[in-house]
Amino acid sequence: WFVHRKFENLKIEILENDIHALQTSKWDEVYNKAVTLRTSAVLKNIRCCSDEWRETFGIAANDGLSVSHLMAVIFYCDYLDLSHDFRKTFQKRSFSEPDDVLLARHSSFANMARLLRETVECFGTPLSTNKSQVFYHGISETHVFHSIHA
Repeated sequence: WFVHRKFENLKIEILENDIHALQTSKWDEVYNKAVTLRTSAVLKNIRCCSDEWRETFGIAANDGLSVSHLMAVIFYCDYLDLSHDFRKTFQKRSFSEPDDVLLARHSSFANMARLLRETVECFGTPLSTNKSQVFYHGISETHVFHSIHA
């Protein structure tokens, strides 16, 4: 499925979103954090490792992370309520919810979703080449695990 974006760019999407909007001051904080992080030695060395995404995303081999890509990651990681509302747009609210309603809701976060996918696809490390097989995901609810298998 292709999800048409509701907002022209990430900034408008974050500031005017009808599902979860942030204040301009939060946008400015994240922008400044992304600009600072982008100049760090670690992030300067993160490059797109393949030309396979040039046609799909317009990102060529050896291109670096953009400020927009970093901002999408920061919004996703640092703003838990925003992240939660973003993730909810990927799921139907009920089994009978029509696909077009789901797509319309997700269009409210189409820019952020695109940037996050590009970040993972173009700048991420394939699982097959990752020496560490430990992965983390935030959990904001209490869960009871009856057993754990390692």
